[in-house]
Amino acid sequence: MIVALFVLGLFSGASPNTAAAAPATTFSGQATVVRGSIPLAPFAPGLLPCTPSSQYFCIVDTGPLTASESTSGGAHEASLACYPNGNGCVISSPVGDPTGGAVRARVLHASVVAGGNKSTAEASVADLGLKVAGVNLSADFLTARAIAKCEGGTATVTGSSEIAGVNSQPVLGIGPYTVTVAETPNYDVLAHAPAPVADLFPTGTAIIINKQSPGSNASGGQQIDVTALYINVPGVAELFIADTHADITCAVAQCQGQNAFVTSGGFIDPSGSDKQHFAAAGRNGTNWGHVVYRDTTSGFTLHVHNPYGVVYDNFETLTAAATTQGFDTSKLDPRKFEGGAILSWPVTDQGGGKVLLVDEGEPGRADYFQ
Repeated sequence: MIVALFVLGLFSGASPNTAAAAPATTFSGQATVVRGSIPLAPFAPGLLPCTPSSQYFCIVDTGPLTASESTSGGAHEASLACYPNGNGCVISSPVGDPTGGAVRARVLHASVVAGGNKSTAEASVADLGLKVAGVNLSADFLTARAIAKCEGGTATVTGSSEIAGVNSQPVLGIGPYTVTVAETPNYDVLAHAPAPVADLFPTGTAIIINKQSPGSNASGGQQIDVTALYINVPGVAELFIADTHADITCAVAQCQGQNAFVTSGGFIDPSGSDKQHFAAAGRNGTNWGHVVYRDTTSGFTLHVHNPYGVVYDNFETLTAAATTQGFDTSKLDPRKFEGGAILSWPVTDQGGGKVLLVDEGEPGRADYFQ
């Protein structure tokens, strides 16, 4: 199972990228599943607009934090069961697919959460299919996350990406080839791939896994952009898949956020033929976020909006509540526990149900979804 799970105010992290304190903590962040530019698809930016609007089109975009949220904190989320058509796809366009067949995807998830001492952005997508310069590219699952946080008045940033693999090796489908890749930052796929793979594309093409750009922001803090898959064929297409941004400038004194959030995305049983893709976002003590689930064998798809969230930072409290509600907690490890949540929705919404999410530290692929 691959899961990316974050609970605001429960976890810590560090990075060599640091900055000094400011009078008040300010945040920014945004997550987008697909952002791109295709000259032969001129209607895409207007029919699939980004926020703020730009020369790019966006599919499942949280938009940035508002001006007031940049100081008080806030949370945005967006999701889609599939693109461009099928059960749960809500794209309506007078020209059909605005990307002209360049993008196909399922279980699209994006969220950004900022507050207290941290800003976290995450995006994930399953069953990704792209057609660029006449070449088909595919990935079973991709996710990226960007984190900016304050520790002792100092800003730090971290980023990571994951891609589904075969026999524990991350792979990307490119034309007729299955190409083994790495998840290290700014991994150049074509520089490491066999010559026949690079020969499929025009000169100057770039395909990057885990594209990362950390650095200072305009107010003396730190920021980071993380993209799980970046593709640029000059003059043909530029695509950012699972694209995230997090940014923070720290006050002298820090306190943890009082409202906990949870976001996750991944798949179950990566070694079998019956993969189940999922994504979720929730907030403690309120109805917010989404749950998206799809069984690849049966085609069953679930897409719930605004589930009720209860977030836990104590293992015994979580397992007691989960057991009472019918979850199997026998495989959870208290030594690895770093937080968890139960998201539920009423019987009036797609039959009713609930999910259990548990963070068991790094790596994210070892976490738990039920």
